Amino acid sequence: MQEVRPLMQIGDNFQKVVVVGGMQPTYRNKDGILILNIFDFLLKPDSLEF
Repeated sequence: MQEVRPLMQIGDNFQKVVVVGGMQPTYRNKDGILILNIFDFLLKPDSLEF
């Protein structure tokens, strides 16, 4: 996923999140980056606490 590469180069401790279109389920990849679908991001207030 090309969106993740720039996030891996940031050397801070903030949570890294990629919001994607479509209905794929929310998950964390092997690097700990949260991949979140747009519907969960907009409609679930606690979606960033995954």
